[in-house]
Amino acid sequence: MYKKNELPFDVLCDVRLEAINAYGLKHHEPFHNLDVSLPANILIDREGRIAWMHVATMVQDRMDPAEVLKQVNKLVIP
Repeated sequence: MYKKNELPFDVLCDVRLEAINAYGLKHHEPFHNLDVSLPANILIDREGRIAWMHVATMVQDRMDPAEVLKQVNKLVIP
């Protein structure tokens, strides 16, 4: 997908839920009897460490993009 859209980064598709489980993001949706991921924003620094992470408390929650950008700028612009 990132090649199709010419993105300068990789996009994760976690069909086996490996990253979702590793980051503790799995949420069971009882209505559909389905495991899904809680919405999360994870910024990983150049050394591969989590620099910032926000995990929603509900599947419907989404982080304000302005706040995510603010956190990105903290990493990029010291």
